[in-house]
Amino acid sequence: MIYQRDRQRMEAEVAAERKLREEALAMLDAREAVIDAQRNELAGTRPSSTG
Repeated sequence: MIYQRDRQRMEAEVAAERKLREEALAMLDAREAVIDAQRNELAGTRPSSTG
């Protein structure tokens, strides 16, 4: 039925959009981590690797 095909197509598009959104949020998280690390390095509060 046409409606079922449309519904399946829309579900696939929503899933693809959700995946893209999750990838974008992960990139933002990574960017924030880099900025925080650079900010800490500039402030001289770099975390120690020896614990």
